[in-house]
Amino acid sequence: MSDLADGAIIGSAIVDLVRQHGTAAPRYLAAYTREIRAAIDAEEPAAAAKPA
Repeated sequence: MSDLADGAIIGSAIVDLVRQHGTAAPRYLAAYTREIRAAIDAEEPAAAAKPA
């Protein structure tokens, strides 16, 4: 369930960026997705260390 909530939060943030920046949104979306990717990449080693 938390994965769905995470997706909804990220999706809402993307919609907000498009609403706020209109045709300039791609620049802001690129920055936002880079931040999300960096956060995911930073978490992967910790997640891999957890026992299944």
